[in-house]
Amino acid sequence: MFDRDSTINVDTGHLHEPEKLELIPSTVDIMRCYFEDPEYKLVVTNQEDIAKGLYTEADMRNLHRCMEDELEKLGVYVDAWCFCLHHPDYTGACVCRKASPGMLLAAMRDFERECGRLRMLANVLRLLNRILFACDIGIGARIGPSCSFYHAGLGVRNPC
Repeated sequence: MFDRDSTINVDTGHLHEPEKLELIPSTVDIMRCYFEDPEYKLVVTNQEDIAKGLYTEADMRNLHRCMEDELEKLGVYVDAWCFCLHHPDYTGACVCRKASPGMLLAAMRDFERECGRLRMLANVLRLLNRILFACDIGIGARIGPSCSFYHAGLGVRNPC
């Protein structure tokens, strides 16, 4: 599983316009090495700006189609895009918003994967700045001890 903003793409703030998309080459390289891997490649993302009314779900889906096209040109294929459209201040609490494990658990159920086989790439700097590791790191603690998390942007070895 790959987090979207600040991991796959540069976080430009409220990204929903394809012309503002900028992929992060180091993550694309890591994603490409999974091409031969039989495991599913999923993108997981919180898109609370939809709940805030800053753009629509159709805008997000259009961006994901554009991202998918750009990634495929670079030899990267995404099996599914998983997302949460909620924000607690606008829609109330939900179980799918990271750091809650609902989105990841649903994806693992849908793709018939065991918790111990979960690998996720996310940008720890973004997580530190926003919510002190609670978002993506906290999910592993809630799902199970055998989850592996890799952090983009810190020079951590390629997990492939």
